[in-house]
Amino acid sequence: MNHLRRFGTLFRKEERDRQLSDELAFHLEKQVEQNLAAGMSAEEARRAALRAFGGVEQIKEECRDTWGARFIDALLQDVRFGLRMLAKNPGFTAVAVITLALGIGANTAIFSVVNAVLLKPLPYAEPDRLMAVGSMRFRGVPSPDTLSYPDFFDYRARNHVFEHLVTGRGTSLTLTGYGPPRQLHGNMTTWDLFPALGIAPVLGRGFLPSEEAAGARVAVLSHALWQSQFGGDPGIVGRTITLDRRAYTVVGVAPPGFAFPVNEPCQLWTTIAPDHEAVPGDRPVAEERGAHMLTALGRLKPGVSIEQARADLNVIAAALARQYPDTNTNTPQAWVRPELATLVGDSRTPLLILLGAVGLVLLIACANIANLLLARAAKREQEMAVRSALGAKRGRVVRQLLTESLLLALMGGAAGTVLAKYALGVVLPLGGDSIPRLAQASLDGRVLGFSLLLAVLTSLVFGLTPALHASKADLLSCLRDRSRSGAFLNNPVRGGLVILQVTVGLVLVSAAGLLMASLIRLERSELGFKPDHLLTFSFSLPDTHYSTAQQVAFYDQMLQRMGALPGVQSVGGVWPLPLGDDNAVITFDIEERPAGPSNRPSARMAFATPDYFRTAGIPLLRGRYFTERDDPKSPRVLIVNQAFADQFFPGEDVIGKRITPGATAAAEKETLHEIVGVVGSAKLFALDPEPKPIYYFPYKQLPWQPPQVMLRTTVPPHTLEASARKRMAELDPLVPVFDVRTMEDLLSVQVAAPRFLTLLLACFAGFALLLAMVGLYGVMAYSVAGRTSEIGVRMALGAGRTAVLAMILKQALALLAVGLGLGLALSVLAGNLLQSVLFGGSALDPAVMGLSVLLVALTGLLAAYLPARRAAAMDPMVALRHE
Repeated sequence: MNHLRRFGTLFRKEERDRQLSDELAFHLEKQVEQNLAAGMSAEEARRAALRAFGGVEQIKEECRDTWGARFIDALLQDVRFGLRMLAKNPGFTAVAVITLALGIGANTAIFSVVNAVLLKPLPYAEPDRLMAVGSMRFRGVPSPDTLSYPDFFDYRARNHVFEHLVTGRGTSLTLTGYGPPRQLHGNMTTWDLFPALGIAPVLGRGFLPSEEAAGARVAVLSHALWQSQFGGDPGIVGRTITLDRRAYTVVGVAPPGFAFPVNEPCQLWTTIAPDHEAVPGDRPVAEERGAHMLTALGRLKPGVSIEQARADLNVIAAALARQYPDTNTNTPQAWVRPELATLVGDSRTPLLILLGAVGLVLLIACANIANLLLARAAKREQEMAVRSALGAKRGRVVRQLLTESLLLALMGGAAGTVLAKYALGVVLPLGGDSIPRLAQASLDGRVLGFSLLLAVLTSLVFGLTPALHASKADLLSCLRDRSRSGAFLNNPVRGGLVILQVTVGLVLVSAAGLLMASLIRLERSELGFKPDHLLTFSFSLPDTHYSTAQQVAFYDQMLQRMGALPGVQSVGGVWPLPLGDDNAVITFDIEERPAGPSNRPSARMAFATPDYFRTAGIPLLRGRYFTERDDPKSPRVLIVNQAFADQFFPGEDVIGKRITPGATAAAEKETLHEIVGVVGSAKLFALDPEPKPIYYFPYKQLPWQPPQVMLRTTVPPHTLEASARKRMAELDPLVPVFDVRTMEDLLSVQVAAPRFLTLLLACFAGFALLLAMVGLYGVMAYSVAGRTSEIGVRMALGAGRTAVLAMILKQALALLAVGLGLGLALSVLAGNLLQSVLFGGSALDPAVMGLSVLLVALTGLLAAYLPARRAAAMDPMVALRHE
């Protein structure tokens, strides 16, 4: 009750003050009456009563202190006074708030991205217990590798550390019977995916262990697909739908927002049953121990650490290496790491770089505001002196000034949060799909809390030094000399803040320069083919209705029809598509060069049609292209790229050499394939520093994977999409066309991540340079104002304008030189940190460093020159009368 009563005094302050005054007046009058009764005159009686009573105002303060809530009352006074002071200086307030809004807004926007990608827990039950699992390949440099199905089954059966261990792979399924055919992105998974993630379907159930077996056809729909395609029908569970012209039973519907994998659009889930089914002429992929294509997801048992899990799986991996030396010799260990870290992958480093960069921008903003407040404090020294002379303690003065700083920071934080909201709308499209979970970035509670904390911390960073400086002013000097201003730049704190801004500005400018040079190298790097005027698309033929021979015949007809389209110059097909998402690295044996299981050579493999190379613009260097005669009845042939020839046959004529591929149909595994051509080295991924070795199979001889279609056009590529879909529908109306993209679109997607990092860091470097130069300009302008009389005297004694200009610039040059020296040293360190995200080139690029120093130096000189020129143009008489 006492606390409530004390808090209530805040809302009845005037009433309590009036009651206190009345009570004190009553006691004073009583004392006067006693003095009058003692024979004093009226004047003597009042004077004696006041003397005995003591200071009335002091008594009032003591009484107020006993009421409690005194601190809150004083704080409210400080806030009201601070708001009045900020309102009296609208120019200063606007500059400070805008500066802080830029710094806090940029930090809030980038933190929201970092929060969504790196910090936000995975949307599953107890996500800290979810681990990604794979094998470690020890061949050359040890590196993480994938698992085969048999290895996964052994890991699942023998481990003692996981409650659940699941795996799966992406798939595409064609839904028919509900309007036009629709290609769905799905995921084939082991039975316990939903229990492992701690997720329960909103309708129906998950999968059963028996539904992993060959012949099972069951599906769980995503909530979005259930709503859009089936109208949210609650009777969907138990119904049969047609996928790839096979009947699947819907057994459940996932909850809203559920996604797995997190960074891939998935519309339904099925089991791995199809991978247990035999392919004509070969064994099921689920029985191929050498077919490494999977990663696993495990949920740790309670109390089990990552180290324990890794040790347990290493025992299993070592046993498999001994048991299956032909396939597992190179993978005698396992890797285990948190699923979130695996999902984030290479995105962590660029995001942490951006977070560090915006932190430096905020540091410059704080230094800028601190210098503004120091200048303002110098003008308020007399005010602070009067306060101290009237009895204000140093802590009281500091608190008042810090309150003003906090008000500025809160206003800047509020403006920055609004700015961040709009900045996210610009930032997120820049990253596209190149950064996982980027699209989920938003201003949630954690981000808003970060912004508030940032505002409080910045108020302390830029407000504490000016407050302490103002609170210890020389009272006698301030009261005696109203015009006291001092030499602003001679103060080491103020000069140090300018040096800090120049140093940090140079670090960010040089870092942005390195990334811009890297991006230019990336965009100008040779791809090995011509990406302009290329349209690509995919389609899917169900195995149930098309045998291998029928698929090849369909493909031939499709290529002929596409080639006849007006505006099509040539047409070809390839898998994997350059700049696409697929990749296949397969071992092989070279004729008469025996190699053990641990040192077999490997390279990327691809399947191509005869006209693919001409369509893509990949030149023939030696030998020949594929022809229509390279079919199953003819001798097996290959085409390799120059990188393949250089790595595996250096200094030799590769034409006529023969190799045995390691992952083909069973009947082909011992078949030698002759190299009949060498083509230019085309990159499969734009970020590869150099093209990798690739060997190409003619599609007809090894129809292992249907190639994606590529059209070279004489018209804008996208204008042919409708015609291509029409031609496909004429062949089979139930075959969908999907992933229709130009090659330039694919290139843009692959360079999105480095472009995202470069553009944002360049923006932050621009902000930093602008803020640093504004800070230097403000410092120089204040210094000139403080030395107006001195300048007048010098000019009156004969100093020329050039001498005055040189005198002012000399001070600025000293600060610039120190800042540039420190910035150059730190830029070298920053460059080393950036090395992992640079495309080619060196982190110690002399040209970039030199241009960065020149840019910061010239900008700094311009910022210093403007006030110096004003000083040199002063009228000496006006300057002498300034004081």
